[in-house]
Amino acid sequence: MVVPRLWCTVRGTQVLCSAEAPLPVHTKFSAQIIIMQGVRRPITNGYNLLLYLHTAEQQAVVTKLVAVLGKGGVTQKAPRCLMKGQSALVEITTSRPICVAPFTELKPLGRFTCRDGGETVAVGIVKELL
Repeated sequence: MVVPRLWCTVRGTQVLCSAEAPLPVHTKFSAQIIIMQGVRRPITNGYNLLLYLHTAEQQAVVTKLVAVLGKGGVTQKAPRCLMKGQSALVEITTSRPICVAPFTELKPLGRFTCRDGGETVAVGIVKELL
Protein backbone atom coordinates (compact mmCIF):
# COMPACT_ATOMS: atom_id res chain seq x y z
CA MET A 1 0.00 0.00 0.00
CA VAL A 2 1.36 3.38 -1.01
CA VAL A 3 0.62 6.21 1.39
CA PRO A 4 0.55 9.62 -0.32
CA ARG A 5 2.86 12.14 1.22
CA LEU A 6 1.24 15.36 2.40
CA TRP A 7 3.35 18.47 2.04
CA CYS A 8 2.30 21.64 3.71
CA THR A 9 3.89 24.87 4.80
CA VAL A 10 3.00 26.40 8.12
CA ARG A 11 4.08 30.00 8.57
CA GLY A 12 4.30 31.98 11.80
CA THR A 13 0.71 33.20 11.91
CA GLN A 14 -0.96 30.10 10.49
CA VAL A 15 -2.73 27.41 12.48
CA LEU A 16 -2.80 23.80 11.34
CA CYS A 17 -6.02 22.02 12.36
CA SER A 18 -8.32 19.18 11.41
CA ALA A 19 -10.37 19.54 8.22
CA GLU A 20 -13.35 17.98 10.00
CA ALA A 21 -13.27 20.52 12.84
CA PRO A 22 -11.61 23.74 11.61
CA LEU A 23 -10.90 26.48 14.09
CA PRO A 24 -13.00 29.58 13.43
CA VAL A 25 -11.58 33.09 13.25
CA HIS A 26 -12.94 36.00 15.27
CA THR A 27 -12.45 39.74 15.61
CA LYS A 28 -14.05 40.26 19.03
CA PHE A 29 -13.72 38.43 22.35
CA SER A 30 -14.01 38.99 26.08
CA ALA A 31 -10.93 38.46 28.20
CA GLN A 32 -9.62 38.55 31.72
CA ILE A 33 -6.45 40.65 31.88
CA ILE A 34 -3.90 41.70 34.48
CA ILE A 35 -2.38 45.16 34.05
CA MET A 36 1.40 45.11 34.44
CA GLN A 37 3.26 47.24 36.99
CA GLY A 38 5.21 49.26 34.41
CA VAL A 39 2.15 50.81 32.71
CA ARG A 40 2.59 54.59 32.35
CA ARG A 41 -0.97 55.56 31.40
CA PRO A 42 -4.30 54.03 32.41
CA ILE A 43 -6.14 51.69 30.06
CA THR A 44 -9.49 53.13 28.95
CA ASN A 45 -12.13 52.39 26.32
CA GLY A 46 -10.54 52.86 22.90
CA TYR A 47 -7.02 52.00 24.09
CA ASN A 48 -4.95 50.85 21.06
CA LEU A 49 -2.47 48.03 21.54
CA LEU A 50 -0.60 45.23 19.81
CA LEU A 51 -2.04 41.83 20.66
CA TYR A 52 0.37 38.87 20.64
CA LEU A 53 -1.55 35.59 20.56
CA HIS A 54 0.45 32.41 20.01
CA THR A 55 2.59 33.50 17.03
CA ALA A 56 0.22 36.15 15.68
CA GLU A 57 0.76 39.89 16.09
CA GLN A 58 -2.38 41.98 15.53
CA GLN A 59 -3.54 45.56 16.08
CA ALA A 60 -6.38 45.62 18.62
CA VAL A 61 -8.56 48.00 20.62
CA VAL A 62 -10.02 47.66 24.11
CA THR A 63 -13.65 48.33 23.20
CA LYS A 64 -15.27 47.89 26.61
CA LEU A 65 -14.17 47.78 30.24
CA VAL A 66 -16.63 45.34 31.80
CA ALA A 67 -15.47 45.01 35.42
CA VAL A 68 -12.56 45.21 37.83
CA LEU A 69 -11.87 41.91 39.60
CA GLY A 70 -10.70 41.36 43.16
CA LYS A 71 -10.12 38.32 45.34
CA GLY A 72 -13.84 37.92 46.02
CA GLY A 73 -14.99 38.50 42.43
CA VAL A 74 -16.25 41.68 40.78
CA THR A 75 -15.34 44.79 42.80
CA GLN A 76 -16.45 47.46 40.32
CA LYS A 77 -18.66 47.27 37.23
CA ALA A 78 -17.99 49.42 34.15
CA PRO A 79 -14.84 51.20 35.42
CA ARG A 80 -13.62 54.37 33.69
CA CYS A 81 -10.01 53.17 33.55
CA LEU A 82 -7.66 50.40 34.62
CA MET A 83 -4.49 51.13 36.56
CA LYS A 84 -1.33 49.06 37.09
CA GLY A 85 -1.75 45.94 39.16
CA GLN A 86 -5.49 45.58 38.54
CA SER A 87 -7.25 42.53 37.14
CA ALA A 88 -10.25 43.13 34.90
CA LEU A 89 -12.75 41.76 32.42
CA VAL A 90 -12.61 43.56 29.07
CA GLU A 91 -13.81 43.22 25.48
CA ILE A 92 -11.14 43.39 22.78
CA THR A 93 -11.64 43.90 19.03
CA THR A 94 -8.88 43.10 16.52
CA SER A 95 -8.34 44.87 13.20
CA ARG A 96 -8.47 41.57 11.26
CA PRO A 97 -9.89 38.14 12.10
CA ILE A 98 -7.52 35.92 14.07
CA CYS A 99 -7.67 32.31 15.17
CA VAL A 100 -8.56 32.46 18.86
CA ALA A 101 -10.25 30.10 21.31
CA PRO A 102 -11.38 30.28 24.94
CA PHE A 103 -8.59 29.36 27.37
CA THR A 104 -10.72 26.58 28.87
CA GLU A 105 -11.01 24.87 25.47
CA LEU A 106 -7.58 25.41 23.92
CA LYS A 107 -4.87 26.88 26.14
CA PRO A 108 -2.27 27.85 23.47
CA LEU A 109 -4.83 29.92 21.53
CA GLY A 110 -6.43 31.27 24.67
CA ARG A 111 -3.61 33.29 26.24
CA PHE A 112 -2.17 36.53 24.96
CA THR A 113 0.06 39.52 25.70
CA CYS A 114 -0.79 43.18 25.07
CA ARG A 115 2.00 45.61 24.22
CA ASP A 116 2.11 49.33 23.62
CA GLY A 117 5.13 51.43 22.73
CA GLY A 118 7.56 48.54 23.18
CA GLU A 119 6.31 47.70 26.70
CA THR A 120 4.08 44.89 27.90
CA VAL A 121 0.97 46.55 29.35
CA ALA A 122 -1.16 43.47 30.10
CA VAL A 123 -1.38 39.70 29.89
CA GLY A 124 -4.59 37.76 29.74
CA ILE A 125 -6.75 34.83 28.80
CA VAL A 126 -9.70 34.60 26.43
CA LYS A 127 -12.94 33.99 28.33
CA GLU A 128 -15.57 34.05 25.58
CA LEU A 129 -15.82 34.60 21.83
CA LEU A 130 -18.26 37.36 20.82
